[in-house]
Amino acid sequence: MSLRPDHALRVRLGVAVAAVLGFDALLVFAPAWAVAQLVPNVTLRDAVLAAAVVTPVLVVLQGWFAYRRTLGALSPRTVSPEEEPELHALLDRLCRQGDVPKPGLAVADSTVPNSVVAGRPGDPVVVVTTALVDALDREELAAVLAHELAHVKNRDRFATVFAAAPAILAHQYLVWQSRRLSREVERADRGGLVGSGESDFASGLLGIAVGLVFGVVSEAVFRLFATQREYAADRAAARLTGNPAALAAALSTLDERVRAVPRGDLRTQEGSVQAVSFLPYPFEHREQRADTNADIDWTDPAAVESMYENQPLKRRTDEKNEEPIPLPVRSHPSTRRRVDRLRSMV
Repeated sequence: MSLRPDHALRVRLGVAVAAVLGFDALLVFAPAWAVAQLVPNVTLRDAVLAAAVVTPVLVVLQGWFAYRRTLGALSPRTVSPEEEPELHALLDRLCRQGDVPKPGLAVADSTVPNSVVAGRPGDPVVVVTTALVDALDREELAAVLAHELAHVKNRDRFATVFAAAPAILAHQYLVWQSRRLSREVERADRGGLVGSGESDFASGLLGIAVGLVFGVVSEAVFRLFATQREYAADRAAARLTGNPAALAAALSTLDERVRAVPRGDLRTQEGSVQAVSFLPYPFEHREQRADTNADIDWTDPAAVESMYENQPLKRRTDEKNEEPIPLPVRSHPSTRRRVDRLRSMV
């Protein structure tokens, strides 16, 4: 059967994107309106004009930023039919069955089993990791590829990335405000807060409160469609392959494999890719990095300190190297619920 776009999902995506656009317009118009109230020579018409000019620029910058933090963070290796004949054969068959133009195919060298649709607008690329290919049999692999083709057909990846942008920006804002507050706390430890220090501390607390509210609202907008996006792709993949049990088995197998990796060993640098991946996990295991020390003498304080300095996920108090705690945004339903839904289709 041919793949068909999920119209209910597209409605949800449209509502989410419209909400983000409306928020962007309000974000520009509100300060412009405030200026119009305070400055005699600035009128409400000027505020509306400013919003009309600046909002599209903000939207473009927001989309570019979100893409850079998600799909743009990937650099997979494109593979030819000669290099991966079985993968290409599976993808060719699924594209013919689903009446979907064949996307590019890439393999990411990673010990974390996962997949995603990456690439530029109009040029999708299905990315699978080497660990995913090694973990699944042929039918399960076909089911995962069909899931990604459903995302291609629904054209949901860039809408997802764009709708996730406010949550990413809220996270960055919280990080900045947290660093400001940390510096004020350090000043207080050294000599107390006086004058401007007290006002900076208060503004930092207010900024964090505003950021948290912004983050909660952003997550609510994102969750309008995030879990339904995965359910829709799962349903489409099950119908395309005629084998929902294979996708259920793939989900269970991959989830168990990833859960076996210590949580501290999963990088968060590419964490935003989780929002559009097959499973909500990063693409890279920390041990894959060359700068991670393999053998540590835990009885040697100097060796332990050296190990700490080389950790890509280290927590530091200096501004340049601090690794912030990410704002949680639930992008996927639980694997158990996805598996249960697929098994009900058998």
